[in-house]
Amino acid sequence: MDLVPRVGTFFLLMGAGSLVLFILAALGSEVNVLFLLLAVLGLSLGFAFRRKKEPNPPGTRFASLRRMNEQNRKRREERLKNRKR
Repeated sequence: MDLVPRVGTFFLLMGAGSLVLFILAALGSEVNVLFLLLAVLGLSLGFAFRRKKEPNPPGTRFASLRRMNEQNRKRREERLKNRKR
């Protein structure tokens, strides 16, 4: 397991929580800018750390189809060789 994406998730959650606190404070007619700054900082750090993941390896999504296609191609070539004889 990699630690960097987990730290990013932590910052995302803390930023979202701070944003909720800012909204609740604004609804209560007392605006606390510190919550807004913490929310922006937490969300930006969270997205920055979550993007450090390496891309997934190329998938084998259609491996069975490729394999079947290769087998069909080999059979077709063998049939053509047998017909030419």
